[in-house]
Amino acid sequence: MKNLVYNQEEKRIRTGWRMIIQILLTTGIILGLAYSGIFDHVSLPLARMEISFLLVTLSLIWLISRFVDRRKFTDLGLSIKKITWWRELLIGIGLGTLEAASLVFILYRVNWVQITSFMGTPQNNLPFGLAIAIDILTFASVGLMEELTRAYQTRNLAEGLSGPQNHHWVRALLLGAVGASLYSALMHFNQQGMLFWIYVFLNSLIYCLIYFLTKRIAIAIGAHLAWDFFISTIISLGGTSSALNAAVIYAAPLTSAGETSSNMTFTTFIGLGLKVLGLVLVMFYIKLSTGKKPQLKKDISIYTPAIE
Repeated sequence: MKNLVYNQEEKRIRTGWRMIIQILLTTGIILGLAYSGIFDHVSLPLARMEISFLLVTLSLIWLISRFVDRRKFTDLGLSIKKITWWRELLIGIGLGTLEAASLVFILYRVNWVQITSFMGTPQNNLPFGLAIAIDILTFASVGLMEELTRAYQTRNLAEGLSGPQNHHWVRALLLGAVGASLYSALMHFNQQGMLFWIYVFLNSLIYCLIYFLTKRIAIAIGAHLAWDFFISTIISLGGTSSALNAAVIYAAPLTSAGETSSNMTFTTFIGLGLKVLGLVLVMFYIKLSTGKKPQLKKDISIYTPAIE
């Protein structure tokens, strides 16, 4: 009976139980905070909410990694002491900005969006620069929280599904990505509808692949942050800004929060197509920076215990 719960060879509880602990604790606390009402009557509720969710996620995953997984926290793609990590974060920011700007350009060229204003209004009478900074912090919190969660889940699932002598590691990585992406879609269940859930699932798969190719979550965090910031703060393209109504506002028949339009399906798949092209650019960067063919990192599926 003990073998169903505890892995004697790795000296830790098995994958399924580790995943249950992480999912129940993280989801329970985050949903509890979201529906508790504590953010209902405060200034900048979105910023407060997302920063709170990040602190919960960071704390829980650090504790679970250390005392349940028995691994180094940095094994989850957070090798922030290396200059490569920060360079890739900047590359990710550039990539996400390019993807979002390309989406707006395409929609503009087919007359699906129109510029209606060149300057938004900061909320709560904040200085314009401070409003921008708060939005950056908000979306950085979202990017770090979601990409860290994906890294934790994909790594644990891959370790548990790779089979004897790690023979099925490629399949394990892909199944790990599917599992983590399903969780991401589930955590967006209250937003918009089925089309958006499909978008979140497929977008999550792309971010997982970037992690598998680099063994770091820096590019994914940067791209995630830049995309959200661009379509929420720089322009109003369906995202929700925290402190600024939008620096440049676009009105279109394609989107507003919770509203589906005749062009939404096409817009969604154009966006996903641009994310795929972004993945190709990441592969080109890997080839250029290492001189080697981009490959999935096998050691993501291999458990390396923390040094005591």
